[in-house]
Amino acid sequence: MKHEGAAGAIPGKLKSVLYGKSMDSCSFFSILCSLNNNCIFRGFMLTAFPPPGSTFQYSDINYMIVGHIAEKASGLSFEEFLKQNIFIPLEMVNTGTGYFPSENPQLAIGYGPEGNKLQEGLSCADMGYGAGSMYSTADDLYKWDRALYTEKLVSKQSLEAMFIRYHDTYGYGWWFSDTGRGFIPVHGGRLLNGTFSGFFIRNTIEDTCVIVLGNDGFHDEKRDFAMQVTDALMKK
Repeated sequence: MKHEGAAGAIPGKLKSVLYGKSMDSCSFFSILCSLNNNCIFRGFMLTAFPPPGSTFQYSDINYMIVGHIAEKASGLSFEEFLKQNIFIPLEMVNTGTGYFPSENPQLAIGYGPEGNKLQEGLSCADMGYGAGSMYSTADDLYKWDRALYTEKLVSKQSLEAMFIRYHDTYGYGWWFSDTGRGFIPVHGGRLLNGTFSGFFIRNTIEDTCVIVLGNDGFHDEKRDFAMQVTDALMKK
């Protein structure tokens, strides 16, 4: 997933549904996921601009398409595909897809920057599809980090391809940060307008990993803190 020719145009069907509505990201994805898959993919794949392979343009929609491809290729739901191929083999027991706080009391409650709770009963189970809709813990994500130094999940050849910088700061699903001693893979993410966010740094130069997760809406602060910790570890 190099994002070379991202699907960028909202098709007419979606425009007619979304036009004139003010909504957060949860509402947008709820509507998006309620539409027929064929409508979504016909619309978003009609036009790719600029031409594929000519430039870089990050797009969450690309990951939504990847989720659909994984289902078609495996014959499994995207959730079951992740379970069988990543979560279960790595014993990531506190990782899954969907967000149902009323059904799972162990899930963190989200808070806005002003300290206000998310709306009671709010769920975004389908939000993001292949581009999100996951929950995890630092411990589980560290298991994933360790596995990426082995061939437990994918072959050595695939791992090497994953961590090639195809653009100045991006590879296959990873951003790259210049530490002054080399580039290291990093990635951040956020859901519900940034209420839930996190930043993940794999310092492959020194074999360290920094994971910062939060539920209070301060995404940029988590990114900055993760980078500061990484810098401090490299200066030891």
